[in-house]
Amino acid sequence: MAGYRIPGPLCGDLFDVPDEGTLMRFRTPLAGSLGLGHTEHAWCLPPVGAPMSWRHAQLAAAMAGLAAGTVRPTSIPMSLSTEAIDLLKQIERLRLMPYDDQTGKDITEWVAGATVGYGHLIPQTQWTTYKGGLTEAQSEELLKQDLAPFEKAVREGLKVTVAQQQFDALTIFAFNIGASGFKNSSVLTMVNDASAKTAYATLEDAWMAWSKSQGKVMKGLLNRRQSEWNIYSMGVYKGW
Repeated sequence: MAGYRIPGPLCGDLFDVPDEGTLMRFRTPLAGSLGLGHTEHAWCLPPVGAPMSWRHAQLAAAMAGLAAGTVRPTSIPMSLSTEAIDLLKQIERLRLMPYDDQTGKDITEWVAGATVGYGHLIPQTQWTTYKGGLTEAQSEELLKQDLAPFEKAVREGLKVTVAQQQFDALTIFAFNIGASGFKNSSVLTMVNDASAKTAYATLEDAWMAWSKSQGKVMKGLLNRRQSEWNIYSMGVYKGW
């Protein structure tokens, strides 16, 4: 079982390493099931109904955090949250049958803009696979597969630690502008180094600059950038 970074002690061995900057402790729980009470090797939850010390209360909070996804095992790489995926599903809108992304009309033969599910572009080589349509469950799984390369691009591009909401916003941003565009963007440069010199005065300015198509500001892109920025800066997951 991997270690976790949480405030205070965790059920595990006593060889913890404090982080002087955050006053956090890193502990590796012992193998096997959780014990009851305090032993010479571990702090563990007391029996149900028994009084809880502050140590037990912190352990219970940490375990609840793991279940809720707000505390993450350090060995697990960051990925999009449920809130972010739900927002993308809302933005992309579900179409179970193939359609032309340019016209929005259903299609029975492959065209360059052939799309299905949550905005999945269908290569001509995959037309046989998707021409009959998808179920909702298949569409969601396909969306996650489509997002995986962009989650990877964000993880590899980041040189600093970010909060879940910031990772979500950066991945949604990369999903729209492309992995290459993201890796070479002033946004990533400024996230990694707030003092970096770019063409933009603020990170928000750099982010909102990706609102143009063929040199003109597009309302749809501007709204999308604002939605992403609201996630990054305030943790507000809302479409437009």
